[in-house]
Amino acid sequence: MEQHQKKRRETFRHGDIGGAARRVALEMLDNVPYEKLSVRAIAEQVGVAHRAINAHFGDREGLLNALATTGYDMLADQLSPATISSDFIETFIRFARQRSNLYLLMMSRPHATMKDFPELQTAVHRVITKAMTFYADPDQQPQENRQAVMKVQIILHGALTLRHAGILDVTDEDDFVRDVIRMIDG
Repeated sequence: MEQHQKKRRETFRHGDIGGAARRVALEMLDNVPYEKLSVRAIAEQVGVAHRAINAHFGDREGLLNALATTGYDMLADQLSPATISSDFIETFIRFARQRSNLYLLMMSRPHATMKDFPELQTAVHRVITKAMTFYADPDQQPQENRQAVMKVQIILHGALTLRHAGILDVTDEDDFVRDVIRMIDG
């Protein structure tokens, strides 16, 4: 071996850097709020330079949008088997409670900018479409259906936000789910 030959970087990996970064970041979100999610820490876990993560996602916001997309897709997949509105509500709440940092990241993405991120917009619309199966009425105008679904989302997100902040004095998770179902479904 020649002395001039460069030593190969031990951290370089071939393969799906984007997928690996998403998996690592999702694991980190189980313990770290999204605001503190570090591209450098993700890159270190993946075994690449942080520039490789940025090259794949554009920047930190691109990574956060990709993670939110994954979160919405996960939620939509979990909501898919729901056949009645209470199943939809319970599944939504349990997802948000079990993956609270991911849920908060998902909710942090501004809807007005989603047109610039088609994958995220599609994932969000999967969740909205499922909500519409329970809360939209084919005999109503689109605006009325939009408001009906928005009402459900506002109640769900409001209850989850208050619960997450510790403002709601609820000791039993099942009671919390039942209370929210009663608020929405009457």
